[in-house]
Amino acid sequence: MESTGLIRTSGKRASLGLIALLALAGCASHREPIRELPPIPITYELSSFQIEKAIMDGCKRRNWIPSKKPDGSIEAALFLRNHVAVVKITYARDSYTIRYARSENLDYVHRASGSDEIHSKYNEWVMNLVRYIDSSLERASRERGGDRRSPARGDAA
Repeated sequence: MESTGLIRTSGKRASLGLIALLALAGCASHREPIRELPPIPITYELSSFQIEKAIMDGCKRRNWIPSKKPDGSIEAALFLRNHVAVVKITYARDSYTIRYARSENLDYVHRASGSDEIHSKYNEWVMNLVRYIDSSLERASRERGGDRRSPARGDAA
């Protein structure tokens, strides 16, 4: 009987050890290269003010905290649990760009090759932000009257 108790206790310890190991493996982040998106076209006839307002609105709707910087760009920060992602958004009348600025607790690694890596969720969060900004730009256009930029006029502002 005593040996059965010892086996049971050892089995429980081994099971707990395996569970702890799996939990640690699940917490370990998977890094991937930071996706540097090309400029994202703005296909609506909007003023610079309307574009800025739409970008700020899209950030807020996706729980990013935007702030206007002196150089005219927008810095947006996302705080999730103990993670922080910060991006720089620059814009013109015909497009906007989102670039990695800095982060905390996202396993960011700068590679000499230029292929920086970060927690795999970062790219997902940025793509969600793009969708919300695009939606806000569309909403601003509808409120204004719905003018789309015509291909013949190109990017003329």
